[in-house]
Formats: sequence, structure tokens, C-alpha cells
Amino acid sequence: MIVMINPPYLNTKLTNYITFKQAPYPNPAIALFAGFFHDKGIPYLCIDAKLDDLVYGDIITKIQDNTDSADITFIGITISTSTAAHDDFGFVAFIKNEFPNIPIVVGGPHVTALPNDSLKTCRGVDIVVRYNGLLPLLDIYDYFTSQNKIKCLSDIPGIVFRGDKNEAVANAICQRTADYIGNLTRPRWEDFSQASTYFVFSALGCPHRCSYCFNETNFLYGKKPVDMIIDELNLLINKFKMTNFTFSDPTFAVDKPHARKVLQRMIDEGISDKVKWDCWTRVTVPDKEFCYLMKKAGCKLISLGVESGSNKVLRRANKGITTDQIAQGVRIVREGGIHSEFFLVFGHIGETEEDIRKTIDMVVKLNPHVVKVGIMTPWPGTEAYKLALNKKEGLELTTTTDYSKFDKYFGESLIHKNIDLDELEMLRISMYLQLYLKNNRYLELIHFAWKMRYGILRKSFSLIKKTCFKS
Repeated sequence: MIVMINPPYLNTKLTNYITFKQAPYPNPAIALFAGFFHDKGIPYLCIDAKLDDLVYGDIITKIQDNTDSADITFIGITISTSTAAHDDFGFVAFIKNEFPNIPIVVGGPHVTALPNDSLKTCRGVDIVVRYNGLLPLLDIYDYFTSQNKIKCLSDIPGIVFRGDKNEAVANAICQRTADYIGNLTRPRWEDFSQASTYFVFSALGCPHRCSYCFNETNFLYGKKPVDMIIDELNLLINKFKMTNFTFSDPTFAVDKPHARKVLQRMIDEGISDKVKWDCWTRVTVPDKEFCYLMKKAGCKLISLGVESGSNKVLRRANKGITTDQIAQGVRIVREGGIHSEFFLVFGHIGETEEDIRKTIDMVVKLNPHVVKVGIMTPWPGTEAYKLALNKKEGLELTTTTDYSKFDKYFGESLIHKNIDLDELEMLRISMYLQLYLKNNRYLELIHFAWKMRYGILRKSFSLIKKTCFKS
């Protein structure tokens, strides 16, 4: 049996704005793996501690209630960068202590980028799966059960494992793209508790290579068959009473003909009458006809990766878009009767205060329904991380071990030569104030101030302290 675990929230205050204790949706990656193992006839157990609000003892009880430890082939655990150091690796060590003879396999963007460091950091880790783990996990199961041809861990592409002398042994990257796409299966949502919302993939992976985004985990792009997507939506609606979901492709409708088929089937089969949804995509994707189809299929909001209002910054970030395209995309979405959401980042590579003020001016002018602003966080594996690690282009890391500082809202992992972190934060607050005041959105301003009160107060006191007591 394979046991797959999404670790619990331990440090529940993930940002200074928002406190998390329980995830509103099941982990989509584990659900996908469950579907894959189910179709292969491999026994498995899914434990989503974030969804079910489980603590350490609850997880052990659930494992013991559902299987004998002697039947467990390996335990797979997903690792997040922002919770790696103080939460996830500590959880791995706990699980290893409870099941010392069972191999622990970890995956996720963090360990993909830093496999050797992960093995060194946490003695409980036996194997790191890099990038997409679908096929490597099947090979690992084969190796430990001796069912077929895998005789040695060195024969498994896409993993880094602990050798006989405790050294990290890295195998070649798994490049079996055709096999990966052919093995895509419907996620097994039946193995999870009912949730308030769901992440549904119409495709996996992203063809774009933005400098701040850990896209290397998505280097294998694969479309899910239309029939599989429709079956999945019908299951979630009929069995789990789903009323809203997110098409969680990194960039929805990269393949527009495929997306059109999905949307048309949703309309034809009445799915659009039962559920509302949103998606993430690029500003260049929506056109008048496509927006009309999305609206008819039940789309209520399109989240756009805008990132900046400066063409200079957009070019350096490898976004492949311009401010004119942003304005056109927002206009098309609005005319299509769909709400728009902006994702922005302050503190890009080479960005200045002047660039950020251009972004603020653009946001105020375009007046999107929702805006989310993150502070540049150099996620391991990104170009920004590599530059900061080597102190290039005005960037420098504050830490390579304390990943609690890798927080995209109030991150303190990066020193930016051009802009102080406090300045970035004040510019962010200024953007929200201008957006709501200049567009007469006073009720939203009150809501923003209440929701963000702890973060704003914390930052204000910090600035006062620095101003009054600096030497």
C-alpha cells in the first residue's frame, strides 16, 4: 500500500493578513495520484490533513485504522517552500520516527528545486521525486514490491535518493512526456471529505517561463481528455454537491480549441446551469468570442497574471505581454460580463519605485474587481532565486534556511537594492487606497481595512519604530 499525506498546518498564521487552519479544497495533486493508482490497481490511502484539520496524532490513528504498517510500501509527503523548514520537514521527521522501517518519499516544488538540501535538512527523507511524480512513483512502487523490472533505485528517472554512504544520488530527469500525458487519469475525489470548493485541471503544466515563477515543475504539458473533465465535473456536482470550482491550470486555455470543446460540453450537458467557476490565465487569452463562451459556460471571474504596469519590468520578467495588451484584455473581459482579478508583484528584478507607481496608475485606471499584490519572493528554482543567491542584478537572499520568510504577502527573504521592503509595503497599501478611493469603492475600502488590520497595524508600528529609534 502507498500512503499519501498532505501535511497539516502547524504555523497557522501563514501571513500577516490571513490566518489559515483548514484548507477549503482537497489537494488536487494527491487526488490525481490517487486516480492514477486506482486505475493501476495499486492499493493506497489518502490523508489530507489540511482539508480535514488533522494534527499529528490524528494522522497516525488514521494510518493505523486503515492498514497494517507491514503492508505499507512507502509513505509519500508533499512539501511546500513556505512551510518547509518549520512545518513539513518536522512532520516528515515525526512520521519517520513512527515508521522507521518504511521509506519516506517527498515531492513538490521545494524539493524539486533543492533535492540535495532536502535530504541533508531532513534525515527522515529517503527519496526525493523531482518535477511531476506520476511515473517515478509507479517505478518506486515497482522497485519496493519487486513486481516487474526495476532492480535498483538508480534505474528510476526523476528521483534523488540517499545512497549507501548517506550521500545524495541524483538520477536523470524523467522525460517520458508521451507516457505522462497518456497516463493522466480522473482525480479520485471520492477518497476525500466533501469540501466547499474544488480545483479542477483541464490541463497540467505551463509552457511559459516567467522569471519569478517556479515553472520548471510544469515542464511537462498535458491536456486531460474532454470526456474525463466532464465526468469529473458531473461527479463533483452530483455526489459532492459542488456549486463552485476553479479551473486551476496554471494558464487556462493555452490550447484554445481544447478549451472550447470543454466549455461547449459544459453548456450542452447543463453543467453551466448548476455551477459557477473561475480560472487563471494570461491577458492575451480572452477574445470576444471566447469570453462569451466562458460566460455562457458559467465563468464568473478570470484571474489575470498582470504582474506590472511597466513594460520594462514585464520584459525583464519574461511575461511576453505589454501594458496595451493588459488594457485590451481587461476591456474584453469586462465587456464579456465577467469579473477580472489582477495578480501583481512588487519588487521584480530591476524594478524601481517609478515602475511600481506606473503599476498603481494602471490599476486605478483599469479598475479591476479584485487585486492581489504579492511582494517578490524568490522561490527556489526560479531565475530570481538564482540571481539573489549569487547577489546579481541588485538582489540578495536574507536566508537559505528559514523558509518561513518566504511569504509572498509579507516576505522577508529578499533584499532589493532599488526598493526597501518597508517602501514596497507602503506602496502596496497606497495602491489599495487609491484604487478604492479614486473609483468610489468605499465599502470595499472599509472591508479591506478590516481584513488587513493586523498586517497594517504591524507594519505601521514597525515603520514608526524604525523612524523614531534609528541611530
